[in-house]
Amino acid sequence: MRTVRASEDLARLAPSRAAVGGWLGQRLSAVALLILVPWVVFSLATIGSAEPEALRAWVAHPGHATVLAGLFLAAYYHAALGLEVVIQDYVHPEHLVALLILGVRLAALAGALSAVAALVWLVTLP
Repeated sequence: MRTVRASEDLARLAPSRAAVGGWLGQRLSAVALLILVPWVVFSLATIGSAEPEALRAWVAHPGHATVLAGLFLAAYYHAALGLEVVIQDYVHPEHLVALLILGVRLAALAGALSAVAALVWLVTLP
């Protein structure tokens, strides 16, 4: 009969650093979104005009553009982490899990970069 040390059992049960990092990233991005989304909605509601020029002037303000960029990055990051958890939980062939997670990460990166690039383009319009 083999004797198992308690430390070996605990090491086996302890979550990996990657899992803890993903969990923490999900919580931090959720908190960021809880702050940024209401601020953006309230700010857009109080612009006072639905004209495209008023919206562009609002977005062109450096503070607003920075907050919008943070919102885009937090939203894509949060979505990517959530989709990765769903894939890890419900997709069983390991090679397919890795492929789908890579696809999710690339799609999230492309979406975030596209959103920030569109924001920069909108701010730099003459």
